[in-house]
Amino acid sequence: MIKKLFNFFPPKLKIIIGLLIMFFLKPLRFHPGINLLLNKIVHMIGWYRVVKKGDIIIQGGVDYTFGPSFIEPISEIVGDQGLVVGVEPSPITIKYVSEKIKKGELSNNIVLINKAISDKKDEMNFVLGKKGTWNRLDRDSSESLKEDEKFSGNEIRVQVDTIDNIVKELNIDIQRISFVSLTINGQEYNALKGMKNIFKNSKNLSINVVAGRVKANPDIGLINGVPDKKVIRQFLENYGFKTKYFELKKGKMGYVMAKKGESKFFIG
Repeated sequence: MIKKLFNFFPPKLKIIIGLLIMFFLKPLRFHPGINLLLNKIVHMIGWYRVVKKGDIIIQGGVDYTFGPSFIEPISEIVGDQGLVVGVEPSPITIKYVSEKIKKGELSNNIVLINKAISDKKDEMNFVLGKKGTWNRLDRDSSESLKEDEKFSGNEIRVQVDTIDNIVKELNIDIQRISFVSLTINGQEYNALKGMKNIFKNSKNLSINVVAGRVKANPDIGLINGVPDKKVIRQFLENYGFKTKYFELKKGKMGYVMAKKGESKFFIG
């Protein structure tokens, strides 16, 4: 009931309401439940900051490990005239989301692409984790991945492609892409390297990339020995983006956020 009532408010009012709730709850954020609620509000405000009706959104990684995927609220915001492109290599997740769309639990403005994202078109091994956040694209065919307790031991071959190629094949107008979100378990930097055409031709674009995982996941938190957040920020700044880092989980992970033109940071 509260959610339905909230949906009647215009985006700017939703942001104001969210900020007010955060102001009063911040002193209580030591409580796990309150902290979780605050994180949800931060994301809600973020989506309404960078996404509007009719936009096209690229979501790399369609995971449901920790509650609803980003595609759910985003698809609601862009509406019937918008489009959400969800790119996900796991056939398990693709099947799960496809069934939700068929049942009417998700909007049909979502297009699912069953591929992994990287900096080139290829085919690679994909190791399935016991949770979606532990899935890994295995560039080196490493036995250590399959032996790690986080992984199921199951490995499949998946198609790998660039976001530039996917956008071209879908005949998407680059100027309508307002937001790109990448939550792809260590492949974020390679995915960005496969977006050079979008970077060169977009005028207003907001980007949100999971990074800062050096302590929590050192295997994917470093790029050639350098913290991923530092490498990713420098890469995006070279393409004219303004960037900043937001720590979502202290010492464990956060977001590299970037904006170009009249767009805004995902989290202000």
